[in-house]
Amino acid sequence: MIYMLGMSLMAFSACSGMFENLYDQYPAQTDDLNARLLVDATTYDTWTYIDLHAIADAIVSGSNESIAEAHNFCVMQIPQTLTGEWDGVTAYTRQEIKLGTTTELSSTPTDTQPEPASWDIAIHHFDIRTNRGSAFETQFSSLSQLPGSLSELGPIDWQPDVLTTDRVWVDLSRSLSFDIGCQTIAISLPLSSMASMDVSNPPPIYQVSGKVCLLRMSDGTVAALFLDNYINDKGFKGHLTISYIYPYQ
Repeated sequence: MIYMLGMSLMAFSACSGMFENLYDQYPAQTDDLNARLLVDATTYDTWTYIDLHAIADAIVSGSNESIAEAHNFCVMQIPQTLTGEWDGVTAYTRQEIKLGTTTELSSTPTDTQPEPASWDIAIHHFDIRTNRGSAFETQFSSLSQLPGSLSELGPIDWQPDVLTTDRVWVDLSRSLSFDIGCQTIAISLPLSSMASMDVSNPPPIYQVSGKVCLLRMSDGTVAALFLDNYINDKGFKGHLTISYIYPYQ
């Protein structure tokens, strides 16, 4: 059975841990006919964590209370300093991004990116991470074009997240000088390609792939995602509308 799930992530929910006082509660929308994620990804210094498994379990249970609880998502700050032991990877860098070329100006080790106990994808503006998952960009331009089953797609070249040093932009205050603060962290290139913003030659240029992407999670289950829009009804960029099917089997 395929459950098409609808939810709203337009505000931040509380998470346990060192950042728990940063977030507000938001009453979840549970209209499962919409099958959409509405993500406010306008900020550059946070990641929004989404647990598709929790939503699916809540919808199967049929409890409105469980569904509302499953819609309480975490938003975690991006570390820019090191207060504990360094993981040897995570860093905050200044990158000169100009006319298609990138030059590292500085690099500072930071604390590891905090995460909730359970999550499947995390969204930062137009960047997407997976939780030990992998992804694939299909040839289809809408969810309705997908075959009825995953097996009908044939062999799939699943791509795991890859470490990047200049893709996750944290500070654009010096972008007119082509100096951008970035987080060194692994992201999913197929999922992150659903939308992109190029500031190498201001003003920014926005692009969307127009392709359905598949997300294979660590337990082997698969979701199909499609970016409908990155602008809200007031014209503000960074508000993502993502239609999806989970599980896609």
